[in-house]
Amino acid sequence: METERISIVTDEISRDLGEVRSFLDAHDLHAVELRCVGDGRVPDLAAADLATLLAWSRAAEPRILSVSPGLFKCGHRDREAIDHDLREVLPRALDLAGRLGARYLVAFSFETLGE
Repeated sequence: METERISIVTDEISRDLGEVRSFLDAHDLHAVELRCVGDGRVPDLAAADLATLLAWSRAAEPRILSVSPGLFKCGHRDREAIDHDLREVLPRALDLAGRLGARYLVAFSFETLGE
């Protein structure tokens, strides 16, 4: 049985993974949620950042618990944005989550429902 872990969203510390790691080590935190890293948002990561995250995943320290690709940050009637998220972003985010060993993908409802 897996125990609960306290995690923090990476970009709430910094978009720089070196700074994130220093903070985690200093505060004895062992798990993160990925959202924004460097100049990108999950799953659009620079090769160097992806390499760092894959190394973290192999070492299981810090553990990458979830990824948050910002799905459906649009109105519920915005078919183009919804289709893009479903066909492009979601599959890539799921692939990244799998590669990093993340068990969760964070998604929210649409930005506007009262149109």
